Amino acid sequence: MSPTPAIAVRSLSHTYRSTQADRAVLRSVDLRVEPGQLVALTGASGSGKTTLLTICGALRSPQEGEVHVLGTSLFGLGEEQRRGLRGEIGFIFQGHHLIDALTAGQNVVMSLLGRVPPGDATRRAARALDLLGLADRIDDLPDQLSGGEKQRVAVARALVRTPRLVLADEPSASLDDTSTAAVVDAIRTFVDHGEAAALIATHDARVVARADRILHLHAGVLSEGAVPTSSNSPLFPSAGRLP
Repeated sequence: MSPTPAIAVRSLSHTYRSTQADRAVLRSVDLRVEPGQLVALTGASGSGKTTLLTICGALRSPQEGEVHVLGTSLFGLGEEQRRGLRGEIGFIFQGHHLIDALTAGQNVVMSLLGRVPPGDATRRAARALDLLGLADRIDDLPDQLSGGEKQRVAVARALVRTPRLVLADEPSASLDDTSTAAVVDAIRTFVDHGEAAALIATHDARVVARADRILHLHAGVLSEGAVPTSSNSPLFPSAGRLP
């Protein structure tokens, strides 16, 4: 029996409505992402990538079609059920969204509150930051970190609680090669190490080169692309393995 897909979407359409004119951003999208896959979602700005991610992350309600995430249909879910589903998803956005008053370590620990004992949360946060090359920045506040370091903290925060699905929206935007290496290697290793899946919206060839599949959105229509020949070969030194 095949495993339950992390994402199963069929005939998904989504329209932004306004008093001036409606704008269709997704048009009859079909998508299936299996556990153990890292899928790159490409397309120009405004093509619908973020809309698709936020629907799959139960952050936005679907309008038409079928959407199952981690075996749960998103239609008709109450807010408590949506919140519970989001707890199984690791979100990584272009903006790091760290809490300025907390250290790097505390920001990661926040992701584990109520899930594991405090001592375990502290140890797991330290290990996640170490594997992302930030062991020496664990006690630094966000304003003491570079942009790339902040993004790596955000990745550690998303992955430390071992989500079943990772959704990332332009996670390497404006990052140098070193930080991009750490971010992509961490996600790639996390997917390979367990039964999680990742869907990454990106313009970055460095990210696309590590994907198992490439999808392309154009004017709301989704199509499958070719897997790069180097998809299983690291472009950068490994950032380590996540627990």
